[in-house]
Amino acid sequence: MKTRKIISLLLAVMMIVAVIPAGIISASAQDANEITWSADGGAIAVNGNSYAVPAIKERDGSPKINQTWNAAGGTTSVKYAVLNAFKVRSDNALDLSDGFKLSFDALLVSTGGGQRYWNYSGYKFLEVTIGELVSGSYDKVKCIKFEIDAMTDSYILTVNGKSTTVEMPSKGSENTDIFTAENAPDYNKSYSIEYKNGYVVVYGNGEEIARCALADASILKNARITVRTREESTADMTAYTTEYDGTGRVAVFSNVTLEKIPESVAPTFEGVQEGKVGDVFSVRFVGTVKDLNYSEVGFKITAMDGEKSWTNRTHTVYSKLIGNTDTGVVEYTKENLDGEYIYALTIKGVPTTGTVTFNVKTYGIVDGIELEGRTYAVTYTDGEFVSVERVISYEKQTYKMSKIVDKVKVIGRSMMTTDGISCDWGASGIEFNAYCKGDVEVNIINNKGTSGYEYNEDSYFSVFLDGELVAEDVKAAGTSSNVVILKNLEQGLHNIKILKQNEALNNCTAIKSITLEGEVSDDKPQNKKLYIECLGDSIFSGYGVLKSYQGGFADDTSGLYAYGYLTAQKFGADCSLMSVSGIGYAKGYREFTMPQIYKYTSYLRSQTEEYSFERIPDLVLINLGTNDAFHNPPVADFKEGVRNLVNQIQEKYGKDIKIVVSAGLMGDGNISYIAEVFAEFGGEAAGLYTYSELPNDTSGGGAHPSKAGQAEAAERISRFISSKLGWEIVG
Repeated sequence: MKTRKIISLLLAVMMIVAVIPAGIISASAQDANEITWSADGGAIAVNGNSYAVPAIKERDGSPKINQTWNAAGGTTSVKYAVLNAFKVRSDNALDLSDGFKLSFDALLVSTGGGQRYWNYSGYKFLEVTIGELVSGSYDKVKCIKFEIDAMTDSYILTVNGKSTTVEMPSKGSENTDIFTAENAPDYNKSYSIEYKNGYVVVYGNGEEIARCALADASILKNARITVRTREESTADMTAYTTEYDGTGRVAVFSNVTLEKIPESVAPTFEGVQEGKVGDVFSVRFVGTVKDLNYSEVGFKITAMDGEKSWTNRTHTVYSKLIGNTDTGVVEYTKENLDGEYIYALTIKGVPTTGTVTFNVKTYGIVDGIELEGRTYAVTYTDGEFVSVERVISYEKQTYKMSKIVDKVKVIGRSMMTTDGISCDWGASGIEFNAYCKGDVEVNIINNKGTSGYEYNEDSYFSVFLDGELVAEDVKAAGTSSNVVILKNLEQGLHNIKILKQNEALNNCTAIKSITLEGEVSDDKPQNKKLYIECLGDSIFSGYGVLKSYQGGFADDTSGLYAYGYLTAQKFGADCSLMSVSGIGYAKGYREFTMPQIYKYTSYLRSQTEEYSFERIPDLVLINLGTNDAFHNPPVADFKEGVRNLVNQIQEKYGKDIKIVVSAGLMGDGNISYIAEVFAEFGGEAAGLYTYSELPNDTSGGGAHPSKAGQAEAAERISRFISSKLGWEIVG
């Protein structure tokens, strides 16, 4: 738990400077990333990546300039602009989950002359879609859509399948078949689509025109933006103008920008100040805010001394507090407090006898939404400060992973998906701290990914409480299930870790939410000093390790009993396990090899999402080659596969990365050839080691190693690593 600062200033001699009037707090969004495009053709630029945009042309490829139209009374040559034939997609994924503002000018009606719109049945003037594109269709996923509907003269905002429709105001005539700019519906506007604090809001010329709640911000984690000016299924729509009206140009977009807007958070409680005069004293509560986007900030304070209570929400905002202390003058500013700006509330006339406890909660209002901070109990006895204690609410709450990802330690290669935090690989999962009691439940999502090799839809987990293994083979059945992982916890602070046992080949899995009686702590579990990345095949997957009569099924596979994970535990290290049964360097039982999939976060889930490689391991431990030996590829091909993988590892982590390849549990895995390739890279002098003295053991399920064989392998390879790298074995 974060310790609150106790600010003890003598109020009688305090000076307050740089007062900012309350209720006049505003600031613009930061970190703008520009997107630009044009209906004339060219390119869309998103975060520095450019994509071609088709120009508006005739079927023969010539520019659309003139057209003949059978007008009443004869044929008239006209010039016009086409609204359709224009589609833009941002193919690169954008992380907009913290908030964004997409702004653009939509000039959809020419400024003079008569216009006639025809063939617009079911037609949308404009459609902007923001979300995760799957299989080329937004209809299959949750997303944000904003449309201007020419048929109904309305704005339509759709979020998570829920639509809000607002009629567009008309400037004059209700005749939408033939109209001029003077009587047309109000299509011409500067629009912005904004997401912040759980809501998607559309503004037109600065006025709110539609609003929807966004239930799950994870759809914006891999957001893509698609803009089009017609429905795919409708025919072309043409806007005609008479010849005297010049070009009749209809500008679809201009001044398009994308800004990332961090989601606002509640103000932070920093501490208290006190001062005494006779038999009473005053208490000033101090809070901070990170920015000035709030329309109002303050405290909610209640206190009781047996006869008198206080409830007060008034506040004043400062840029600095100055006061005298026992050690001299002290300035409290953004440099020595958590926030950028300081605000305070003073309660006077507190008796100096008895015990008074103030329950203090900060609050702030942003865009009409009130955000509340956590509650702290500030206690005084006989006028003397006693303590500040966090007040925990032990009510039942559900926490979506997308909302608490910054409070959770992710173990193994993972990505944020619409299903939650992925834990596809064996020995992957999450760890977090929570003030809680009673039962803890998780929502698990299983799917078959894209590999085509899945055996069933169930997944299995091991659960750790306060550092101890308390449950194994916890089953999450089907595509979605709520699983109670802990029962009847005593009230207090607990460390909870849940790790998947079976491999990604069985299923792709994600943890969507946690439900518990209490609060997830802000104190995220820390990384361990050492970090080992394990790359392997069925041996590292723990194929058949749980049951001796079978192999390859989710309920008999556990990477937590494989020697890669066990070796990490012996050194007290964090472990990232990436293993696929049947895989090899060059040839195995799979259509892909380890060098082909190494760069991806989870190849069996997504063949486009590349891993970040942000945390550099202290060691890469490899068990590969057994499947190559069974399939006997040409030696040159095998060596090239080894060489390819080493090159990738060194490219991602640097030339100093330590690599150990071990073999022997199910044959030598061509380790002599691996040693020859390692020699090309400098061998042991360059930190590349081979070890071939693992115990041969095929007594487990599917003629794979048993628990005992895996444990002995961990013992032997740990001693080898310790001798080479000087690491202490602690487990």
